[in-house]
Amino acid sequence: MRWAWNACVGCFRGTRNAASMLWRRLERRPRVLRFLLALVVMIGVGVAIWLLTPEVPVPKYSDKDTTMHTIPNFQEDHIPALWTDDAYECVGWQETDSCEPEDITSRRPLETKKCDETIDQRRAGFCQVRNKTSGAILRLMVSSCHSMQHRQYTCDMARNFSEFALLAATYQHMPLATSLSLPEAQQHPPTRAILMIVYDKVLPSAYAAIRVIRDHGCTLPVEMWYRPDEMQIDDNALIQHLVADFNVHLRQIFDPRAVGFHTKPYAVYYSHFDSILLLDADNVPVRDPTYLFDDPAFVETGALFWPDYWQPPNSLFDVTSHSLLWQLLQMEFLSEFEQESGQVLINRRRAPAALNKLMYYSTHGPKLLDNLKLIWGDKDLFRLAWRNTSTAYHMMAKPPAIGGIY
Repeated sequence: MRWAWNACVGCFRGTRNAASMLWRRLERRPRVLRFLLALVVMIGVGVAIWLLTPEVPVPKYSDKDTTMHTIPNFQEDHIPALWTDDAYECVGWQETDSCEPEDITSRRPLETKKCDETIDQRRAGFCQVRNKTSGAILRLMVSSCHSMQHRQYTCDMARNFSEFALLAATYQHMPLATSLSLPEAQQHPPTRAILMIVYDKVLPSAYAAIRVIRDHGCTLPVEMWYRPDEMQIDDNALIQHLVADFNVHLRQIFDPRAVGFHTKPYAVYYSHFDSILLLDADNVPVRDPTYLFDDPAFVETGALFWPDYWQPPNSLFDVTSHSLLWQLLQMEFLSEFEQESGQVLINRRRAPAALNKLMYYSTHGPKLLDNLKLIWGDKDLFRLAWRNTSTAYHMMAKPPAIGGIY
């Protein structure tokens, strides 16, 4: 016991002597001393403010929704069949809440608008349409103050909006040629590949990613899709090098509707391979990704999806319970992480219904998902198409994290 006490005393004296020496050194450098003292004071003030600030309760997300209380059971207003020109009539837009703070003493009166008048962002209300055959008045595109954060619209869109889910339910995508139809199980043994979309700007990134994949020992073929009007390949030395030395297969995108983000669903649908790992051109795996095709979750479900950073109510792209997305697709609100589509693993043989729905969402006009900015590009198209057709998929449980920037 005496030995332990002596050890503690010695430790204390040593620490005190070291502190004294450090203080004497700092006294010779007054600028450093003043900086450290100021830093300690700032930290102390910050901690004091944090401890003394009363906690303000954050309202529940559902409490911010006024329209859903003002207009009960609004989701019951949907159509059982497509409209006819003789039956459809747009009446106009009815505001249901001024979306002003509740402590304002004199809130402005609620407005009505004609069908062709613009409805601004963050406005609560609904479009009224009349079935001239039955006389029924339907409430469509019902929005709260938080439904349309970044987009204006008009009630002239209500007819296409109400028919969107009905058309999607029966849509069968017609392949450009019979040889490009979806594979059937009896045709050949299952095949695997990595799939990428390229154009001039991202070609160097794709080249680097493919080099890294090959350095990892991956031997999977790479199916590289491009639009001829965006990239010329005949005299492209980098393309020729990839094809000659890295087992890369070039595929052209012909459909004029498959532009931008929508080239990815197109390439997935028309791939020559059964199971494909779709990678963005700037997506660089840290190991050979071949093992993913044998992952038990993929074997069981036939689709692996990865989460993005965002989820309700903290959604950068407003994919929340208030969004018109769920009315458009006639889906129950799904409270889960949004999808990061920079990598998607799909067994195409097991998902014909989901792939047809995916192509409808991606190619069918008018493109309400894009026009109303209800999602960002193709980011959530895959999980929405799979869920809306009751096709199995597995969402990776681990959230994303930053591993580096290049």
